[in-house]
Amino acid sequence: MHKNPLVSIIIPAYNCSQFLSRCLDAIKSSDYPHYEIIVVDDASTDESPQIARQAGVRVVRMNKQSGPGAARNVGTQNARGDIYFFVDSDVVIHLNSLSCVVSKFLNNSEIGALFGSYDNQPSAINFFSQYKNLFHHFIHQTSYHNAHTFWAGCGAIRKEVFHKAGGFDAAQYPKPSIEDVELGLRIRKCGYKILLVKELQVKHLKKWSFYSLLYTDIFCRAVPWANLILQSQEMPKGLNFQKSHLVSALCVGLLIGLGIFFLLEYKLFSHIPIGSFYYYIKLSGVALFLGANFVVSYTRILQLWHKGRHLKFLLPLVFFIVSGFAFTLLTFFFFNQKLLACIPNTSFYYHLKFFILILFLLINFVIFYVKIPNIKTRSWHRNVMIRIVFIITAGMVVTLSGIASRSNLGYNLLPSAAALYFAFVLTTMNILLLNSQLYRFFFKLRGFKFLLLAIFSHVLYYLYSSGTFMVCWIIYSTKKLHMRQH
Repeated sequence: MHKNPLVSIIIPAYNCSQFLSRCLDAIKSSDYPHYEIIVVDDASTDESPQIARQAGVRVVRMNKQSGPGAARNVGTQNARGDIYFFVDSDVVIHLNSLSCVVSKFLNNSEIGALFGSYDNQPSAINFFSQYKNLFHHFIHQTSYHNAHTFWAGCGAIRKEVFHKAGGFDAAQYPKPSIEDVELGLRIRKCGYKILLVKELQVKHLKKWSFYSLLYTDIFCRAVPWANLILQSQEMPKGLNFQKSHLVSALCVGLLIGLGIFFLLEYKLFSHIPIGSFYYYIKLSGVALFLGANFVVSYTRILQLWHKGRHLKFLLPLVFFIVSGFAFTLLTFFFFNQKLLACIPNTSFYYHLKFFILILFLLINFVIFYVKIPNIKTRSWHRNVMIRIVFIITAGMVVTLSGIASRSNLGYNLLPSAAALYFAFVLTTMNILLLNSQLYRFFFKLRGFKFLLLAIFSHVLYYLYSSGTFMVCWIIYSTKKLHMRQH
C-alpha cells in the first residue's frame, strides 16, 4: 500500500433522505483528500438517490431491497480504492476520521480491518437515543484494542482482506443484522487482526424509540447472535461478551427467579416440617446462593478499589452491608436448628454461638483492612465511617441472630421473607457493582434521573438478551435432537 492510498467510502442507503446530506457533507469536509464516495441505493422509495446525485457522488442503484450487507458488497464491486471504508447513512464522521483510518493501516501491516465507535454526543435528544448511543460508546471505549468482531457502521477493511474473507454474507443476513460481526469472525479466521480504534468516533443521527430499540436488540441482534453461537459451537469474544456482562445477565435471571420463588414460597414450602431432609435442602440452597453473591460482591469491590475509582468512600459501607447480610443468614442457617434449640439462653454454648459470629465478622474486617493498604488514609472521616459501619453491622447481626434463636418468630422471618429479601438486595447490588463503571459514566454525562432510567433499561437489556438466548438454545437443541432421530 502506497503512502496516500485511495479510500473507497461505501454508504448503503435506504430511505435515509433526512440524514444523507449531513453524512456526505461531513465526508467532503474531511482532512484527507484521496477518497471516493459510493452511495449504494437499496431500492429506496424516498429522495435518497436524488440527494446523493445532487451532492456529486457516485450512485449505484439496487434493483430490489436486499439489505445493507448486499449493498456493501455491490459497493465494493464498483470501488477502486485499496481501503474499503464502510459508513452508515445516518452517521457523521469527524474531520480527522479518514486520516485516522489511513494512518492505522499504514503503520501496521498486520491489521486487516478496523472500526471505531459512536461519540458521546448523540444527535437525538430523547432518552432512548441517548441511552442506546452512550451505551454503544462506553462498550467500545472500554473494550480491548484487539477486537474479535467487526462493526460496519464506521469500519474499514483492506481490499485484499475483504475479498479473501468473502465479503458480507448477504444470503444469511438479508436485513440489517450482525452481518458485520459474522464477517469479522471470518476475517479473524483468515489470520488478520481487527483493531478497535477508540479515537475513531462518529456522530449517530438516528432517533431511537422504545419499540425500535427493543425490536433491534432482540430480533436483529440477540436472535442472530444466539444462532451464530449455537451453530459455531463457540462463544465469540465480542464486545458484549465480557465476564461482567455474562455474570450480570445471570444475576438478572436470578432476580426473576427470586421474585417467582418469593410468590410461591409459602405455598411450596409451608408443608415442609422444620428439621426434615427437604428443609435442609432449602436452607442449603439459599445459603449457597447468598455465599456466591457474597463472593461476587467481595471480588468486585476489590477490583474497583485497586483501580482507584472515585467510589472509595462508599466501598466500606457497601462491603459491610453485604457481609452483614451474608453472615447473618449463613450463621442463622448454621446455628438455628433443632440441634441447638435446647441450649439455655444463659449457657456457655449460647454465648459461644455469638462469640463465633462476632469472630467471623472480626476476621472478615481484618482481612479487608490488611489486604487493601489504601484504606489506611489520612482522611479521618473515612476511618470513622468504617468503624461506625462495622459496629452497626455487628450489632445488627447479633440482634437478628438473637431474635432467631429465642423464638419461632425468627424462623418465620429469616428463612422465608427476609432471606429472599436479602438475596434480592444482594443480587441487585451485584448488578450495580459489576456495571458500576457504566453507571458512573451515565451519571457523569447525564445526571441522576437519566441514570435511574438507564439502569432500568440496562437490566431489561440483560433480561431479554439472556431470555432470547435460552429460547434459541431450546429451539436449536430440539431441532438437533429431531435430526439425530431421523
